[in-house]
Amino acid sequence: MDEQKEKSGKNYTDAELLKEVLRYDELWCEIIAKYGEWAKKQGISYHELMTAYSIWLAPCTQRDIVIRWGIPKQTVHSILREFQKHNYIFLERSETDKRNKNIFFSEKGKEKFGPVMHRLIDLELRVWKRLKKEEARALLEFTEKYSACFREESREEETKFNAEQA
Repeated sequence: MDEQKEKSGKNYTDAELLKEVLRYDELWCEIIAKYGEWAKKQGISYHELMTAYSIWLAPCTQRDIVIRWGIPKQTVHSILREFQKHNYIFLERSETDKRNKNIFFSEKGKEKFGPVMHRLIDLELRVWKRLKKEEARALLEFTEKYSACFREESREEETKFNAEQA
């Protein structure tokens, strides 16, 4: 833990750090819950919203959705099957990876999800507009740093765990 204190330049105790981690987790969960509540008001689930959002933003594969949002593969598969049943989407084999299929909205899917996606994007833009430019940039910068640190620490932990198991 002393190494951690040196890395961060702070003299946090473990209890202080844990309190901040738990607060961050609480805020993260609150944001996800708000998206879920918003989705419910649109008549869809959070997972359906995130799946539709991914398709709306760019052609993507089932795997892309699973990785981006951390939604279980079977859940995404079930949602896509339901979307197909209603002719909201169609699939095309990927040119770059023949094993995967890119997902696209059909005209019917655009009619169904277009208004929801426009409302969501508008909502997100209004939220970001409430932040000062420097606040928005700081939020992105610190979130990127947190993500990079988490990635590095989890790799180190995995390396140590694998060495201990050998």
